[in-house]
Parts: sequence; structure tokens; C-alpha cells
Amino acid sequence: MRNLSICSIHRYPNRYLRSTDLSRDFDDPNGLQGYWLTDFGKSCLKRISDGLKPNSGRRAWRLTGDFGSGKSSFALLLANALRDARERIPKGLREQVFQELPDAKKLKYIPVLVVGNREAMAPAILRGFQQVLADLFPRGAKSALDVAIEKTLRMSRPPDQEILHLIQQANAKIVQTGKGDGTLLILDEVGKFLEFAALNPEEQDVFFLQQLAEMAARSGKRPLMVVCLLHQGFNAYEGLPEDRFIEVIA
Repeated sequence: MRNLSICSIHRYPNRYLRSTDLSRDFDDPNGLQGYWLTDFGKSCLKRISDGLKPNSGRRAWRLTGDFGSGKSSFALLLANALRDARERIPKGLREQVFQELPDAKKLKYIPVLVVGNREAMAPAILRGFQQVLADLFPRGAKSALDVAIEKTLRMSRPPDQEILHLIQQANAKIVQTGKGDGTLLILDEVGKFLEFAALNPEEQDVFFLQQLAEMAARSGKRPLMVVCLLHQGFNAYEGLPEDRFIEVIA
């Protein structure tokens, strides 16, 4: 027994040895190995499934929880489930997902994954859409939409309304070309964006987030679903207005 060590007794899946990074782990085939879908996680999937119904107005969600509570891992599951659950989710876990998110069997949402930083939120989101469009349409001459996005991102302070319009166009292109049935925008570490907005109100109006939520709610037959991940509620950030997102995790 003298040579017995703790590490020789306990075995932990690799996924629990580091935090989840959406952009890094989405294309990792082992990213969801060992994921345990709790009863609460199931209830969250069931609520989010309302947004997949035709012309639903419940397409803007806010997931709030402490550090290490599993928000990013849940978002990774959601992104894979709506992208292609049959191919991207382990079999046992897949059946649990289908019970709460039955439309995942037939729908294909293109994920746009954006991890927050202390910078303006709107251009960061537009860059996320720019990258997704480049991945979906890798060949040929640049479209008018590509050119418009590049022009907007070169501006020192691009207008929020212009960015919202381009996001709407990008989502429409994804649906109209048959690349996906809709778009799933997941914003991780939103608190970093909100901190920047609170400290630099002249550079980023947090009202953009409310407008984005309203646009998602009105996306109709060209679904845009928005999911924000935060460590605390919006009202915890000084000077920020009340949001219009639907709370999922508190």
C-alpha cells in the first residue's frame, strides 16, 4: 500500500481535465466523449426545442451559471446536435438528445461559434459569420455579401444596423442555398463583451444585443437562433439595460 497513489485509484475522462473551448472542441471527434446529460440539461434542451418549431418566436436564449457549471459543454452538445446529431454525437448520448430535441433528427443548423473578448461585440460576431461563409462557400469569386462584410469590418466603428443587416443576409444565404435549415449563433463568454461595452459606451452599444435577439425572434422561415453564455445576469454589468433574452439556466 505504500506505493499506492491517488492517480492509480481514480480515473477521469480527458474532457474533465481541461475546460471546454467551443471553437477548438467543435471539430474534435472526442469532444463529447464522457458527456453526461443531466435531468436539468434535458429540460434545457426541451425548452430550446420550442425555437425549432416553424415561425417560433423563442429563438434567443441566455444560459447563466457559475464558472465550471458546464455551460460551454452544454453549448458544444447543442451545436453538434443541431449540426448533425447522427454523425457528431455518441450513440448513447444521441438517443437522450433525440428524446428532448426530436427535431434534431431532421434539421441541420449551421453553427456560428463566437468566444467573447474585451472588444466590440458586433464586429466579432460578423467575423464569425464571415468565417462560416468562407467554409461553406470556399470556391469562386467573392459574392456581393462577402465584399460588403469585408468593407464593413474595415471600418473603425461599423454601424450596428449595417452589421445586423449583414448577419440577416448571411443567415438568409445559408438557408436559401440549402447549406442549412437555419443558423445557430452561440456567444460564449458574453460577459467580456459586456464589460467592454460598459467601459467603452462610445464604441459599442449593448442595445445591439437586444436588437439581435429581436431579429432572431422574427426570423420566421429563415431561422436564426441565438444562445448567450454568461457567468451572471445582464443587470450585474453596471449601466446595462434589461435584456429581452429568455433565461434558461439560473
